[in-house]
Amino acid sequence: MADRDTAARRGDYLRAAVVLGIPLALGLGLLVYLVWAVGAAVAFLAVAERLVDREGDDWLKPPLVAAALNGGLVLTDVGGILAFCVGAAGFGAVLEDRL
Repeated sequence: MADRDTAARRGDYLRAAVVLGIPLALGLGLLVYLVWAVGAAVAFLAVAERLVDREGDDWLKPPLVAAALNGGLVLTDVGGILAFCVGAAGFGAVLEDRL
């Protein structure tokens, strides 16, 4: 009888860990994705600003070039990994300015 109680208690702990762990993992995954997206936007915009000569008040060219760079890299598998690394580096640059 004592073995059943111990096994039931273990099952309760496991169930509690799963119920708490899954939402926590999903939330942290979403946070990591958002951080990467902000870092990629900053990094690709910085690259696009250097590639495009900004003349006058033309603000549309750099974001379009940044989107084209990111989209072109993501279309290939190796480029997707490179785009992820650029996003991580962009977030690191933003974080470095904050610290």
